[in-house]
Amino acid sequence: MKSDKFPILLRYCWFGLNQEFRKKIQPIALTTVQYTVLRTIHEKLPDSINQSDLSKLISTNKNNISSIVKRLLVLGYVKTSVNLLDKREKQISISETGIAIYLTAKKQADGVKQALFQNFKQSELSTLNRYFKRINKKADSLK
Repeated sequence: MKSDKFPILLRYCWFGLNQEFRKKIQPIALTTVQYTVLRTIHEKLPDSINQSDLSKLISTNKNNISSIVKRLLVLGYVKTSVNLLDKREKQISISETGIAIYLTAKKQADGVKQALFQNFKQSELSTLNRYFKRINKKADSLK
Protein backbone atom coordinates (compact mmCIF):
# COMPACT_ATOMS: atom_id res chain seq x y z
CA MET A 1 0.00 0.00 0.00
CA LYS A 2 1.36 3.38 -0.99
CA SER A 3 1.34 6.25 1.44
CA ASP A 4 -0.05 9.71 0.76
CA LYS A 5 2.38 11.36 3.18
CA PHE A 6 4.62 13.94 1.55
CA PRO A 7 8.03 12.62 2.72
CA ILE A 8 7.21 9.10 1.55
CA LEU A 9 5.82 10.31 -1.77
CA LEU A 10 8.93 12.41 -2.34
CA ARG A 11 11.22 9.52 -1.44
CA TYR A 12 9.27 7.14 -3.69
CA CYS A 13 9.51 9.60 -6.61
CA TRP A 14 13.24 10.04 -6.08
CA PHE A 15 13.97 6.33 -5.83
CA GLY A 16 11.87 5.57 -8.91
CA LEU A 17 13.57 8.26 -10.94
CA ASN A 18 17.02 7.28 -9.74
CA GLN A 19 16.40 3.59 -10.43
CA GLU A 20 15.19 4.26 -13.99
CA PHE A 21 18.15 6.54 -14.72
CA ARG A 22 20.57 4.00 -13.21
CA LYS A 23 19.22 1.35 -15.62
CA LYS A 24 19.62 3.68 -18.59
CA ILE A 25 23.25 4.57 -17.83
CA GLN A 26 24.40 1.11 -16.77
CA PRO A 27 26.00 0.42 -20.20
CA ILE A 28 27.96 3.66 -19.81
CA ALA A 29 29.54 2.36 -16.57
CA LEU A 30 28.68 5.52 -14.68
CA THR A 31 26.77 5.84 -11.42
CA THR A 32 24.03 8.38 -10.89
CA VAL A 33 26.09 10.30 -8.35
CA GLN A 34 29.08 10.33 -10.71
CA TYR A 35 26.77 11.73 -13.37
CA THR A 36 25.62 14.43 -10.94
CA VAL A 37 29.22 15.39 -10.22
CA LEU A 38 30.14 15.49 -13.91
CA ARG A 39 27.04 17.54 -14.71
CA THR A 40 27.83 20.03 -11.94
CA ILE A 41 31.45 20.42 -13.06
CA HIS A 42 30.38 20.67 -16.71
CA GLU A 43 27.92 23.44 -15.83
CA LYS A 44 30.84 25.45 -14.38
CA LEU A 45 32.78 25.42 -17.67
CA PRO A 46 35.05 27.08 -18.53
CA ASP A 47 35.76 27.45 -14.82
CA SER A 48 36.84 24.72 -12.44
CA ILE A 49 35.46 24.11 -8.95
CA ASN A 50 36.88 23.09 -5.58
CA GLN A 51 35.66 20.08 -3.59
CA SER A 52 34.02 22.20 -0.91
CA ASP A 53 31.86 24.12 -3.39
CA LEU A 54 31.10 20.93 -5.30
CA SER A 55 29.92 19.17 -2.15
CA LYS A 56 27.58 22.08 -1.37
CA LEU A 57 26.15 22.17 -4.88
CA ILE A 58 25.22 18.49 -4.85
CA SER A 59 24.22 18.43 -1.17
CA THR A 60 26.73 15.92 0.10
CA ASN A 61 29.59 16.02 2.57
CA LYS A 62 33.28 16.57 1.81
CA ASN A 63 34.22 12.94 2.53
CA ASN A 64 31.70 11.62 0.02
CA ILE A 65 32.77 14.07 -2.65
CA SER A 66 36.41 13.22 -2.05
CA SER A 67 35.87 9.52 -2.79
CA ILE A 68 33.71 10.29 -5.83
CA VAL A 69 36.33 12.66 -7.25
CA LYS A 70 39.09 10.09 -6.65
CA ARG A 71 37.11 7.50 -8.62
CA LEU A 72 36.44 9.97 -11.43
CA LEU A 73 40.16 10.80 -11.53
CA VAL A 74 41.02 7.09 -11.91
CA LEU A 75 38.47 6.83 -14.73
CA GLY A 76 40.02 9.87 -16.40
CA TYR A 77 36.74 11.84 -16.34
CA VAL A 78 38.07 14.72 -14.27
CA LYS A 79 41.43 16.33 -13.63
CA THR A 80 42.72 18.44 -10.80
CA SER A 81 45.03 21.40 -10.58
CA VAL A 82 46.38 23.51 -7.76
CA ASN A 83 44.58 26.77 -7.03
CA LEU A 84 47.11 29.49 -7.79
CA LEU A 85 45.71 31.70 -5.00
CA ASP A 86 45.64 28.95 -2.37
CA LYS A 87 48.15 26.16 -2.99
CA ARG A 88 46.38 23.90 -0.48
CA GLU A 89 43.22 23.81 -2.58
CA LYS A 90 42.67 21.60 -5.60
CA GLN A 91 40.52 22.77 -8.47
CA ILE A 92 38.51 20.12 -10.30
CA SER A 93 37.67 20.31 -13.98
CA ILE A 94 36.12 17.88 -16.41
CA SER A 95 38.36 16.17 -18.95
CA GLU A 96 37.55 15.67 -22.64
CA THR A 97 36.76 12.03 -21.84
CA GLY A 98 34.53 13.19 -18.99
CA ILE A 99 32.68 15.58 -21.29
CA ALA A 100 32.03 12.78 -23.79
CA ILE A 101 30.78 10.42 -21.05
CA TYR A 102 28.66 13.17 -19.50
CA LEU A 103 27.03 14.07 -22.84
CA THR A 104 26.27 10.40 -23.55
CA ALA A 105 24.67 9.99 -20.12
CA LYS A 106 22.85 13.32 -20.48
CA LYS A 107 20.98 11.97 -23.50
CA GLN A 108 19.71 9.16 -21.27
CA ALA A 109 18.84 11.60 -18.48
CA ASP A 110 16.93 13.79 -20.93
CA GLY A 111 15.03 10.73 -22.18
CA VAL A 112 14.01 9.74 -18.66
CA LYS A 113 12.98 13.33 -17.91
CA GLN A 114 10.95 13.56 -21.10
CA ALA A 115 9.16 10.26 -20.40
CA LEU A 116 8.47 11.28 -16.82
CA PHE A 117 7.05 14.70 -17.63
CA GLN A 118 5.33 14.01 -20.96
CA ASN A 119 1.83 14.44 -19.54
CA PHE A 120 2.61 17.63 -17.63
CA LYS A 121 1.90 21.14 -18.85
CA GLN A 122 4.80 23.57 -18.73
CA SER A 123 2.89 25.61 -16.14
CA GLU A 124 2.59 22.53 -13.91
CA LEU A 125 6.33 21.86 -14.17
CA SER A 126 7.09 25.49 -13.34
CA THR A 127 4.81 25.31 -10.31
CA LEU A 128 6.41 22.04 -9.15
CA ASN A 129 9.86 23.59 -9.54
CA ARG A 130 8.83 26.65 -7.51
CA TYR A 131 7.46 24.42 -4.75
CA PHE A 132 10.70 22.45 -4.54
CA LYS A 133 12.71 25.68 -4.40
CA ARG A 134 10.52 26.95 -1.55
CA ILE A 135 10.91 23.68 0.33
CA ASN A 136 14.69 23.72 -0.16
CA LYS A 137 14.93 27.34 0.94
CA LYS A 138 12.94 26.60 4.07
CA ALA A 139 15.02 23.48 4.79
CA ASP A 140 18.21 25.54 4.42
CA SER A 141 16.91 28.08 6.92
CA LEU A 142 16.32 25.31 9.49
CA LYS A 143 19.99 24.27 9.47
